[in-house]
Amino acid sequence: MKRCWYVILAFFLFSCSPRALHEAQDVVSQADSLWQQGEMYRDSLSLAQAYSTLGNWKWFYADEYAHSCYHYGKLLRAQDDPVSAMQVFINATHTPTHDYHILGRVYSNMGSICHLADNFPTSYDMYEKSADMFLLNGDSMLYYFGLNNMAYELAEQGKKDETLIIIDNVNELTSDIYLKAKLLETKAILYREIGQEDSVLDCINTMHNLGFIEPSTIVLKAQAFDKLAKQDSALKYANWVLEHPNASPQNKFNALYIVKHCNSTLNAEDIDSLYSKREDIRFYEYEPIKEKWILATQLLEQDLNRKPDRRWILTLISIVLFLTIGVVCIYLWRNRKRHQQVIHDIDHFAHVKEAHYNEILADIKKFCQLMHDNQSIVEQLRWNNYNEMCEVANRYMYNIVKQLQPYNLSEKETRLCVLILLNATTEQMVELIPYAHSGLGKFKYTTARKLGTTTPKMRIYLLDLLR
Repeated sequence: MKRCWYVILAFFLFSCSPRALHEAQDVVSQADSLWQQGEMYRDSLSLAQAYSTLGNWKWFYADEYAHSCYHYGKLLRAQDDPVSAMQVFINATHTPTHDYHILGRVYSNMGSICHLADNFPTSYDMYEKSADMFLLNGDSMLYYFGLNNMAYELAEQGKKDETLIIIDNVNELTSDIYLKAKLLETKAILYREIGQEDSVLDCINTMHNLGFIEPSTIVLKAQAFDKLAKQDSALKYANWVLEHPNASPQNKFNALYIVKHCNSTLNAEDIDSLYSKREDIRFYEYEPIKEKWILATQLLEQDLNRKPDRRWILTLISIVLFLTIGVVCIYLWRNRKRHQQVIHDIDHFAHVKEAHYNEILADIKKFCQLMHDNQSIVEQLRWNNYNEMCEVANRYMYNIVKQLQPYNLSEKETRLCVLILLNATTEQMVELIPYAHSGLGKFKYTTARKLGTTTPKMRIYLLDLLR
C-alpha cells in the first residue's frame, strides 16, 4: 500500500515538474506552428500528455492550456470522438485565459458539433459566443464569419426575418467575395427550409457566377430540382457530387438519397451495390456517429445548465471569518494585556507616589522637630532675610516656596504657609511673621482663600503641593 502511494506521489511530481511543463509548452508551440500553416498536430499521445500537464498549471499558464485544449479537441474530433472533444473544449472555456481568438475557435468547434447533432439552437448560442470572442480580440473578418454561422443556424430553423437581418448587416460591413458567397449559401439554406426552391437556385447560381462551386452548393441545387420535380437536373447534379473527390460523406449521402429518389429504374440490388462501393457513405449512414454528436451536445447542455459551484465562496467566507475571529481575539487579548499593564503602571505609580508622600511627611516631621522653638526657626531658616529663608525652605521642604509662586502670595502670606507647614503654634506665628494676635485668624482665612482651600485644611493642602 505504501509503495502504491509512493508511485502516485512520484507520478504527480513528475507530471508537475518544470521539465514536464517545458515539454508540454514545446508541444503546444509546435501545434500552433502547424496550425498557422493549415495543418494539424497528429501526435495524439504527446498532445494528450501536454494537455494533462498544463491542466495542472492552468491557473498559471491559462493561455497555453487553452491552446492545448483547442488542438487536442480538434484531434479528438478528427478521430471521431466528439464526446471527448466536447469535454476538452468545455475545459478550455473554464480557464481564466484572455486569449479571445482561441476561445472564439473553441466555441466555433462546439457549435459545429451541435450542428452535426441537429441541435441548431445550442449551435447558434455557441456561434454567438464565438463571434463575441472574435469581436473582443479585434478579428473583424472572423467576427463576420461568426455572424454568418449564426445566420446559418437560424436558417436551418427556418427563421426568415432574423436570418435576413444578419445577412444584410454583414453584407453592408464586408466586401470580401468569399464571405459574400457564404452568405448566399446561408440564404439558400433558409429558402430550402421555407420551401422557396426558386430562390435557392437563384442564390446558388449567383454563387457559381462568382466562381464558388462546391459540393455543398451542388447538393443544394440538386435538392431544389428534386423538390421542383425536375429529376433529370436533380440526377445530374447529384451524380456530380457522388463523383467529386472532395465531397464530404454527408454531401455524398444526400446526393445518393436524391439518386435513389429520382431514378425509378434502380432496384434494391442496384442501391445495395451503390452502397457497397461507397464505404464513406455506408460509414456515415450506419455507424452511430450521430449518436456521439448528440451525446456530445448533451454534455455541453449539462455544462450550460449546471448551477455554478459556490462551495468555494463558502470556503472563502469561512476562511475570512476564521481569520477575522482570530484577528479580533488577538486584538482583544493585546488590548486586555495593554489594559492590565496600564492598571499595573497606575498602581505602581500610585504606590510610588504614596511611598514618596510618606517619605515627605517623615522628612517634614523631622524638620518640624528640629525647628521646635523660635530660635531654631530664626537660625536654621535664616528667618530675618526673606530671600535666604525662601532658599532654605525650598532646600529642606521640597520647594515649598516655588510651589506657592502661582498663587501670587505676599511675603507675610508665604511666611505663614511655611510656619503652618512646620506645624508652628499660634504664638510662634504672631511673633515670627509678625502679626497681631487678634487678626491672625482673619489673615489665615484670606490666605486659605487664595490657595483655594479652607483654614482647617491648609496644612493638608500644603503637604499635597509637595507630592
